[in-house]
Amino acid sequence: MTAACRFATFDDWPQLREFYRSIYREGHPLHDAQFWRWQYGNPQHGQAAIVIDGERVVGHLGAALSGGFSWIINCFLLEDYRGQGWLAQLYALTGSLAPNAATNINRAGMDMYRKMGWTRYSDLLRYTAVAPGIARDRAVAEARIARNRQPEGHRYWQQPGIVGTTLKDGSTAVVQPHLGGLRVIHIADPGQVLAACWETGARWADFVTSWNDPLCRELDRKGWELGDGIPWRVDPLLPGSRSDITVTAQAPLPPGLIIDRTFSDHGRVGSLPPS
Repeated sequence: MTAACRFATFDDWPQLREFYRSIYREGHPLHDAQFWRWQYGNPQHGQAAIVIDGERVVGHLGAALSGGFSWIINCFLLEDYRGQGWLAQLYALTGSLAPNAATNINRAGMDMYRKMGWTRYSDLLRYTAVAPGIARDRAVAEARIARNRQPEGHRYWQQPGIVGTTLKDGSTAVVQPHLGGLRVIHIADPGQVLAACWETGARWADFVTSWNDPLCRELDRKGWELGDGIPWRVDPLLPGSRSDITVTAQAPLPPGLIIDRTFSDHGRVGSLPPS
C-alpha cells in the first residue's frame, strides 16, 4: 500500500498511540487519549498532520493554532521515509490552516528552518523570582502552596491534568507544590504579582514572554530576573539546566504579537503531574 499524507482524526488513535510510544519517553502527555483530544481533536485549535503507510503512522507534524499562526509541534518522520518529500507535504498541510511558525529549542529543528528560509526572531524571555529569605540554589523544593480557584476563560486551562490558581492580584499560574513553585501564565498587576505569589507559600516563580511584551520594563524593576537561577528542567530536576526558546516563522510575524506560554507547546512545562 502506498503511503499518504493527511490530517489525523481520533479514529487513528490506535496507530497514533503506537507511534507516540515508539518515539516519546514513558509518561509523555501524547500517550494519553484525553490529552490528544485537547491538543488535536478540535480543528479550531489544532490538528495533527500524519504520513500513514498501511496501518502504520510513519510521520507526524502537529499544529497548535494561536494568534493567527499554525505553531509547529511534535515533528517526527521515521528514518526510512526521510528524503522522499514527506516533510514538505506535512508542512504544506499545517500551513493550509494558517501560516507556519515555531518556538523551537532543538538545534536540528533550527537548522531545518534555516534551510527552509524561515525568519528568526528574538528568543523568548524567561523571568524568575525567589521568595524573600530563600537561596536561589535551594529554591526548588517541595512546599505547601495555597490554591485559589482554577482559572477559566482560556483553552489553556482545559488541559487534562493541569492544576492552576488565580492569584490575589488576578494573575494566573500553574501550581507545582512538589517543586515549590508557580509557573505564572498571565500577569494582571506587575507591581503586585510577586507579593501574591509569596502569599501562597510558593518558594519561586517563573514567567515566559516575548521580547516585545510591554510588561518586561515593569518586571525588570519589580524583582524578576533574567538568567539561570532556577533550572529550566525541574520535573525531573536537572540542576543548571537552561533552554533558549527561539521563535521562527515562515511568514513575517506582526510586530505587536506577544508570544506567551499559551502559544505552541512550551507552555506544557509543568502542566501535567509527574509521571
